[in-house]
Amino acid sequence: MFETLGAHYDEPRILDLIVSKNLARRHLNPGQRAMVALKYEEAIAAATRNGAPIGNHNASRSSLSVESKVADLPPENPKSRDRAAAIVGASGRAVQQAKAVERDAPDLAEQVRAGRMALDAADRQRKERLRTQPPAHGPHIGTMLLRSAIWAAPARARAAPVTTNDGSARTRCARPRTGRTR
Repeated sequence: MFETLGAHYDEPRILDLIVSKNLARRHLNPGQRAMVALKYEEAIAAATRNGAPIGNHNASRSSLSVESKVADLPPENPKSRDRAAAIVGASGRAVQQAKAVERDAPDLAEQVRAGRMALDAADRQRKERLRTQPPAHGPHIGTMLLRSAIWAAPARARAAPVTTNDGSARTRCARPRTGRTR
């Protein structure tokens, strides 16, 4: 019933084992596993940002130097997304899909978490929503497009007639001179 762990298990490995064993008892579909991995990834990333492994509550009180902490790191540190996916039994790509659904369509993410919708279907609906919604570039997108069209036009098309102080007419280019010669 109980499993004795060796001395080589540190707190992050113990947490990984606890999460994987608890998820093994549950009947979750791949989308639900990806959503759990997303939450676990956030915990891993937060702990990594703080410079402490998950569960190390004494990290701020540690008297170790920076050099000794760097020396203890494993040679290759996988992405937190891939680590969380491996622990939970999902793929890294599924976690990335879950993150996009959570960010762009929280209502669909809730349906995936509840098991009422597959993650792939939610991702397709999310992409469709993004295609049909107008872009949220701000109120001045038309002005920016007009400016880009003006700069793309030939120089003669941009030239505008200007009347000088002495009454003579000349053309002035809309683009300011940069000082470069051609």
